[in-house]
Amino acid sequence: MENQIKKLHVAILPSPFMGHLIPLLELAKRLISHHDFQVTFFLLSTDSSAAQSQFLHPPTTVPIDGLHFHHLPPPLHISPSSLLDYAEIQSRASIIVRESIPHIQSSILTNNTPDVFVFDFYATDAFEIADKLGIPKYIFFTSPAMVLPFLMYLPTLDRQIQGEFTDLKEPVQVPGCKPIPIDNLIDPVRNRKTRTYKWFLHHTSRFPLVNGIFVNTCQVLERTTLATLREDPILQQIPAPRVYPVGPQIKLDKSPSSVQSD
Repeated sequence: MENQIKKLHVAILPSPFMGHLIPLLELAKRLISHHDFQVTFFLLSTDSSAAQSQFLHPPTTVPIDGLHFHHLPPPLHISPSSLLDYAEIQSRASIIVRESIPHIQSSILTNNTPDVFVFDFYATDAFEIADKLGIPKYIFFTSPAMVLPFLMYLPTLDRQIQGEFTDLKEPVQVPGCKPIPIDNLIDPVRNRKTRTYKWFLHHTSRFPLVNGIFVNTCQVLERTTLATLREDPILQQIPAPRVYPVGPQIKLDKSPSSVQSD
């Protein structure tokens, strides 16, 4: 009998946003179809939208061997009613991930331990699972690469600048980038007193902990920015993890393929 080669097993933890869920699922399908990986795709328990439910449970599907959905139970120490106190969806997603860590860890320990763990931007609190298992961990960044230098540098800006970024008289200076006009700042950083900003700062401060960042772009689309992320000396001192363009991951078919699910 010929020895069977064990497939590389990748675990993926998305956040419950359609804009994050879709590209991460497309990445999972690409890992299977192009590299013959096995993928466990965790799904957080949320009051998901009708669009998300329809996307995950379409009426007609085509099976994909090797793609497995694992539906996580509700978080242990937080109720759906208490989540209503967090109006910002970024805060709610971060809290759900944090409170779901015991469920994720239990599932991994009782099933097939992955060789690699890929986390959504809002799931960095779950890094501890990969650390306990001693496996490489990566972030999947769904936005364009042009946003990444600013986020990598955000913890430094937070220490250097007093008051609100929106009160600055000059554009924000980010290494390797053109100065960012105040009006062009992304919404989550426009008010440093909000929970959303604090979560953004928390997640970006954990970038140096990963083995690398997968970015939903390609070399042709953002050649200059990708070169900046690899080569800028100030960003490398953070230290900035290695960046891998793996996109764009977009949904081309009308419905996701069906998977084994529990």
